[in-house]
Amino acid sequence: MLTLNLTEASYVGRQVLGPISFGLARAEVVAVCGPSGIGKSTLLRIIAGLHKNYSGTCDVGGKLAIVLQEPTLLPWRTALQNITLLAGCDETQAQQALTDVGLGDRGSALPDELSLGQQRRLALARAVAAKPDLLLMDEPFVSLDAATADEMMALVERLHARHGFAAVLVTHAENEASRLANRILRLDGQPARLVA
Repeated sequence: MLTLNLTEASYVGRQVLGPISFGLARAEVVAVCGPSGIGKSTLLRIIAGLHKNYSGTCDVGGKLAIVLQEPTLLPWRTALQNITLLAGCDETQAQQALTDVGLGDRGSALPDELSLGQQRRLALARAVAAKPDLLLMDEPFVSLDAATADEMMALVERLHARHGFAAVLVTHAENEASRLANRILRLDGQPARLVA
């Protein structure tokens, strides 16, 4: 599903990641943990193909979708349109995706009419509606209150069980990693490396 053999990676002219190698099997969930600013998001962006300033290889087998810290929704499009336009699915599939995340009655709402938690659920629905083999999640529960974060984690668990995608979760929260991941990878040092 994923094979990463990284020699180094730089961000804004500074080396942030050292040698990092790991693989990801089909339907496996791996969490990448470490302190803020260590390079977790850079690692995720390399896997997503959004960061090119690195040496090494990154092979992704299959379709990829990403959920970023900020929901990155189209503010002038309804919730339903945010899914159909960006996930490449029809309205029936988009409506099912909304229903799956508890937003079945909010299809006509614009993003600014939704709470932050609802926007995060919409972003997750959009990603899963694309039918990814690999789902990348960058701090998807940050800035949410404990109850909403718990609901979101339960939602990810249900969607993973139903769709069987592999996933890489970037988080600084150990409880999120322990709950959702089959395996936890930790980054530390300057430049960051995997630590035991």
